[in-house]
Amino acid sequence: MNHIQEEFLKNELTWLKSLSCEIHSTENYIVVKSDFSQSEDFNFILPRKIVQEKDLYKVMDQYKIKYLKIATPTLIDLKLNPAMICLKTHDLNFKASAPLSNFRKLCNKKKGIWLSDSIPWKYSTPSNRFFSQNIVPFTICFNQYEIGQVCLVILNNNIGIYDLEIYKEFQKQGLGNNFLKELLSMNNESDIGNIFIQTWNENTIARRLYSSNGFNVVGKYRYYTYAEELYY
Repeated sequence: MNHIQEEFLKNELTWLKSLSCEIHSTENYIVVKSDFSQSEDFNFILPRKIVQEKDLYKVMDQYKIKYLKIATPTLIDLKLNPAMICLKTHDLNFKASAPLSNFRKLCNKKKGIWLSDSIPWKYSTPSNRFFSQNIVPFTICFNQYEIGQVCLVILNNNIGIYDLEIYKEFQKQGLGNNFLKELLSMNNESDIGNIFIQTWNENTIARRLYSSNGFNVVGKYRYYTYAEELYY
């Protein structure tokens, strides 16, 4: 992985911890496990470097993990067993550059935050989540309505946007686009950071939204799983 991909991964792991995911990290791989979901998004092994496939399988069996998550550059050098199945969907990692003042202003306060005259945010505290000064959840409001939600993960100059959702009844009104434009707006500031966001390849609406707001793809994750008969 290159430097940007490593920073993206640190941000993502911080978010996964806030979801109560169990994370085991070694020099060769990262294991992520979840008790609340069986999805590949929260249960996987990610190789940090090229390791022998038999070693990966031993770790998968040890942690009872079914999914192997592989960054695209690593995939070129890793010879996978033909019995491994590649899932149809894969994750796309996006990065944009933006001033950090808007994000820091939001995360230093807990309520009554106004990003602009027309788009207030409201600090929220969903249950069963772990939050800190670096992991901050918000309800997105427009006028008197609560229209969506988002969680920001701030690690130095790298900020991740997670759990971004515009509620169904407010979709197709351009509110998600307005929200991102306001948040990422440049104000002749020199304090510029990396803004990360992720979606799956089949989410064409999100991909267009992110690309139109200055995000570029900086990495890709593919998911593989062993056939059931390999488990014992």
